[in-house]
Amino acid sequence: MGEKIRRKNTCSGGRPKLAGTPITKSFVYQGDKVRLVMLCQGLKALGWIDDSTDVQMFVDMFSGGEVHQRIIWRGSAYTLAELFRRLVNERHLVSLPDKHTLWVMVNAHFWYKQRRQEFGCDRLRKSHASKCQDPTISCMVSLLDPGCSLDEIRQMMEE
Repeated sequence: MGEKIRRKNTCSGGRPKLAGTPITKSFVYQGDKVRLVMLCQGLKALGWIDDSTDVQMFVDMFSGGEVHQRIIWRGSAYTLAELFRRLVNERHLVSLPDKHTLWVMVNAHFWYKQRRQEFGCDRLRKSHASKCQDPTISCMVSLLDPGCSLDEIRQMMEE
């Protein structure tokens, strides 16, 4: 009986809705945590994540452990999807825990501010960012690339 109740209180993909319980395992980034802090600050400066986002909470989202709170995404679903598509699938800078898919993970970790809801895995999977966002997304992705110097990142930002 208790098991049935627990299942009813979960979102698709087994993510608990109850406050204080783990949302899901987090992404895995094995580079320098300073780069995660820079990514967090960059996303805040662009207005893509909420200004109130706790930097440590953001860093924890890439620790491989359990996460208890979602990041509020203020940008478009297309931008979020493209950012993580590049981080995980193209550049392989961020990995996923075993048995987790990219879109379930992104949907579990971000809350869509504009619509006050989850993004939905299908919506994220089918999203494509506009070409005008391309250089900005590339710059944000490069922040996590240990092969990209901070001087190179500064040059990208200035362009």
